[in-house]
Amino acid sequence: MMYWLLGIRTKLFGVVLLAFVVLIGGTYWQIGQKAQAVSQTVIDRSLTQSSAILDTRIDSRFKFIKEIANAIARDGRVLPLVFDEASATLQDQSLEFQAAYEFDILFFLNGEGTILARSDQPDAIGVNLAGKSSLFDDALKGQETRGFIVSDGKLMQMVVAPVFDNVVEDLVRGAVVVAYELSKATANEIVVLTESEIGFFVFTRDDRGIINGVEKSFMTDDQLAESMLAYFAREPSSWYDIVEKEQPDFRKSFTVSGQLQHSVFHPISSRDGTRLGFVAAMRSSAELTQPFEEIKQSLLVIGLVCLVVALLLAVGMALGLSRPILRLVGITKQIQEGNHPKFKLKKNPRDEIGVLENALLKMGNNLREKAELESFLADIANEVDVDMTTLPKEAVAEGLEPENQEDDEEKTVVVNHAQQGNSQKGNPQLAPAETHQPQKEKKKIVDGRYKILEPLGSGGIGSVYLAYDMELEEKIAIKLMRSDVIESVNGLNFKEEIRLARKITHRNIVRTFDFGAWQKAYYITMEFVQGIGLSKFISKQTALDTTIGVGICKQICSAVMAAHQMGIIHRDLKPANMIINRRGILQIMDFGLAMKVDKSGNERAENAVMGTPKYMAPEQFLGSNNLDERTDIYSIGVVMFTLFNGKPPYSGKDLETLSEQHRNAPIPAFSEDSSVPPQLYNIICKAMAKEPGERFQSVRELLAQLNRLELN
Repeated sequence: MMYWLLGIRTKLFGVVLLAFVVLIGGTYWQIGQKAQAVSQTVIDRSLTQSSAILDTRIDSRFKFIKEIANAIARDGRVLPLVFDEASATLQDQSLEFQAAYEFDILFFLNGEGTILARSDQPDAIGVNLAGKSSLFDDALKGQETRGFIVSDGKLMQMVVAPVFDNVVEDLVRGAVVVAYELSKATANEIVVLTESEIGFFVFTRDDRGIINGVEKSFMTDDQLAESMLAYFAREPSSWYDIVEKEQPDFRKSFTVSGQLQHSVFHPISSRDGTRLGFVAAMRSSAELTQPFEEIKQSLLVIGLVCLVVALLLAVGMALGLSRPILRLVGITKQIQEGNHPKFKLKKNPRDEIGVLENALLKMGNNLREKAELESFLADIANEVDVDMTTLPKEAVAEGLEPENQEDDEEKTVVVNHAQQGNSQKGNPQLAPAETHQPQKEKKKIVDGRYKILEPLGSGGIGSVYLAYDMELEEKIAIKLMRSDVIESVNGLNFKEEIRLARKITHRNIVRTFDFGAWQKAYYITMEFVQGIGLSKFISKQTALDTTIGVGICKQICSAVMAAHQMGIIHRDLKPANMIINRRGILQIMDFGLAMKVDKSGNERAENAVMGTPKYMAPEQFLGSNNLDERTDIYSIGVVMFTLFNGKPPYSGKDLETLSEQHRNAPIPAFSEDSSVPPQLYNIICKAMAKEPGERFQSVRELLAQLNRLELN
């Protein structure tokens, strides 16, 4: 639970540090496990190799001894001396042979098995060996024999070769016995090949001939030999298993002097099967695992160094990663507390944190702009004594003054060329369409459902009322338009455009609900919005703050972009069709002239000029229906100019003059005391370019330019 109470820096530091510790610890453990597995494989392989080499070496040693024994038995001096039983001469001869062949024991037997001479024990002359071992008995019968013996606590390899008569070939006159000790030379040869420590051990016996212990015959490591003898004395079962086991080699692991030894024991028996001792090949576990232990120790040292580096890195990463996050937290707290300072966006965010920060900063800037606009609206409402939340009469759904006609300068016009036969194409004589008088409909019920409450205003093609929807029991705005006016304009598929407009859902667009026909009029029902019309907003402000104005422009672009995404253009964008509520949200109304953009490339018939002349694009004055999104972009540019300048760019008194100005006159400059930055003026000029191809090609482009503005 405490973890969740820690700060982001502590958490990041802990995570990075823990990751390094786990990585180092896991690697250390893995190397240890690998060392154990590899060392065990090496040990098994080494012991198997030692056992095989030991067998091979002993066998080759027997062959060597056999050659020496046969060489002596065939020597021409031996047979006469054995036949004559010349012990003294044979004793001298044995010393001569010993000097030549470097054996350990040589003795001669006569045909009855009596010792005639013995190099190592002269006093053994006269002892009869017949019947004491098959080694001698079989040799006296003419069979060459070999085997192991124990002499003076030493393990010996012995070969007995018969001495045959030189006349009667199969007549045995005696035998030559040659023995070599399993000693240092033999052991060292095996050590070189196996890297194992080699030891020769013999069993000791009591007076009854029963094995009762172990003695060293020879071992390559004296210190290990002493430890082994002490271990055998302490653990009799260890060597007793060797006596009992029948397999040619027996493996056992045990701890000697604190070190684990892996061993293979090769039992040594006499020709008659009596256990005489054993050969042990041993390898220390520590020796085999030493390279791995050194690696582990090195890794541990490196790990500690890495851990220190990890500590520093963890601190650095914690600070580096947490700094932008803490900055986001600080920004969020400021926004939460209602403090909306102007935040500067990062130009090129390098990661997701930067993108998130920019998004949060944009939200903060939008909220700041919204708060400033709300404050500004409150001031305006107080100045003109308007309560925008409680007085529906003055909540203008169309940006019009209640019960007053729309200013002629912002009146929508609809003119059919067929009705203006004497007008020139491209410069028609425009006249306002007949309007439906609002007062006449007061207190009436439209289409049996909508009860007229108050007139809200009138425009070029209809009048707007506050009404009560008796079926849904809520207030709405209803616009009544004479059907003969609408139907007289060829090429205007009014029903289709209204059907499309109904599909637009956006916070900055007044929702269109329904369309119907009643008596001699068409009607449109719309969302009833309480607020102040943008026309009044412009007329009441003197020096509009640039930030507030840009915020309003962004909302206009956002609304129009939503319509364009549905393939619909408004064709009548102007301040009179825009309203701002108490919360600073601007909404665009009256999609009565909305048109579906034809993407097929086919031009519609040029039948009518529609729109508000002071805000119309140059191509609208030509009466062409082949319009697109850039037509609305021009009108947005004019609205922006009006918003920051306080009045539209062109002020012609007649429609022909306005047509000429929009199509050919340069865009006026703002007044000298204007605080509008040059970048914003350039954006307005591009939006109002005479040629559609020179304007912004989409509202999204225009909005992106507004978002990039750096305002003081």
